[in-house]
Amino acid sequence: MTGFAFHAPKRIEHSPARLRHGLGVLLAYREAFAASRPADMPATDRAIARLRWALGEPGAAEPDERAHLRERQDEAEARS
Repeated sequence: MTGFAFHAPKRIEHSPARLRHGLGVLLAYREAFAASRPADMPATDRAIARLRWALGEPGAAEPDERAHLRERQDEAEARS
């Protein structure tokens, strides 16, 4: 067999220190740009929720990966 074979990437595991660093970066981004980039905030909030859940922080719920798709669909239906 010749040609390109696609292999799905494996889940990358990161240390808690790297996850905490990423969470800190996202929280700083959110604080700095919330007013000037409101369109970025839903994706930023989802990323923050995923990191908090991965770190096992109290009160962190498992993130809903399809919530943003439903939000976009609702917005499109509201416009039409």
